[in-house]
Amino acid sequence: MGVEVLEDDPVEGFILEEGKIKGVCARNAGELRADATVCTVNAWANSLMTQVGQPIPVHNYVHERFVTAAFAEPPDIPATNDNACEVYYRPTEDNRLLFGTGKHEPVRYTMPGIDFDYSQLELHAAPKSFIKEAIRDRLPIMDGVELEQHRIGLISMTADTLPNIGPVASLPGLFLGCNFNSGGFGYHAVAGLLLSEFIVDGQTRIDVSEFSPDRFKGIDVDAYLAADVKYKESWRPAPTNEDRETPMVRRF
Repeated sequence: MGVEVLEDDPVEGFILEEGKIKGVCARNAGELRADATVCTVNAWANSLMTQVGQPIPVHNYVHERFVTAAFAEPPDIPATNDNACEVYYRPTEDNRLLFGTGKHEPVRYTMPGIDFDYSQLELHAAPKSFIKEAIRDRLPIMDGVELEQHRIGLISMTADTLPNIGPVASLPGLFLGCNFNSGGFGYHAVAGLLLSEFIVDGQTRIDVSEFSPDRFKGIDVDAYLAADVKYKESWRPAPTNEDRETPMVRRF
């Protein structure tokens, strides 16, 4: 389809000319120019956005997941948020089960720069022990099955818990598709569609202004980035007067 993929070539910055984004500077390939540049690096986004004076009010949190050894047959279990035992799980494409939990307060992690790698994060034993005990009587299929893999990554949580999808008004040519909080699995397909409509048509078929990267203009971003915001606190933004007068609707 005419797409060229360059792997293992970190983007080190944007090409900014006359107030417009004209592409990116890659470490190996050099300047890559384009009419539209879409930033989708999620937890790494501020490593680039701060270079052009547009930091995002977002904190990253360490998130761990666990994967079982392979079962002989595909587990007949749907993707489940088991809130009663504070564990979620879903089958994988290779006959395993993936587990996670929100029981423990994740560690807030400050991205050190573009060259950060997940291998630099520290694994913790507490979530694994909690999951094994929580599902002991819940899932008989897990009897004798070990949590074989311990995976780690970052959740990128914006100040209002919503992702950034759309153009950056002050930097024509730049679009964001990042900071999907803990909902990336559900958001990504439609986010790609919306971004393509922004780029090709200049607008989307539905109103997605609540995801606009420009919605944070009234926030002191530097102060927010410096604040020690806990993960569970970040799910409860400070209410406005309008919020106090209307029922709260949580988006999932």
